[in-house]
Amino acid sequence: MYIWCGYKLPVMLTIIDGYNLLRGAASWGPVKSLGQLNLCELLGRWSVISGHKVTIIFDGGEPPSGYGRQLQMTGIRVLYSGAGRSADELLIDEIRRCSAPRRLSVVSADREIRAAARRRRCREVDPEAFFASMCSRLAASKQHEIRTNEPDTKRRGLDEGDLHFWLTEFGLTGEDDGMNTDHSARS
Repeated sequence: MYIWCGYKLPVMLTIIDGYNLLRGAASWGPVKSLGQLNLCELLGRWSVISGHKVTIIFDGGEPPSGYGRQLQMTGIRVLYSGAGRSADELLIDEIRRCSAPRRLSVVSADREIRAAARRRRCREVDPEAFFASMCSRLAASKQHEIRTNEPDTKRRGLDEGDLHFWLTEFGLTGEDDGMNTDHSARS
């Protein structure tokens, strides 16, 4: 269990076929090329917003140590299948080892991986659909963050009391309160 927002919530898990998601992202409109690091950074931000614990698995060996450290700093778990083993095999092993398969979402287009997910009653998610949903959620979160960082009065304006205070403070009370918008009398 993780404590999130002051409540104990069950952790939602998401396991991702890395190269499948990169291909899904490439076919999604606004994004043409996305590398592993950028994808992992996006997933890290999505993980914080959604409360999901994310594991992404790529084919091949570990990257050089500096790049590997950058990937690990994104806040998600990044695994590589290693030599002589496919990411698909590692994904299926992770699905089998999961102690809470109904809380696990599996992001892959591979039939064998999706079949393994179905057998364990995991949620199967298409990579393109996942990427689109993730981007929408990140964009909505960004808009919410922008809105909540602005003072309320910026959106709704000053109330009568505040308006009177500031007009008095700047000496704009009386006949010419500075609010006259008719500028035709000026030369």
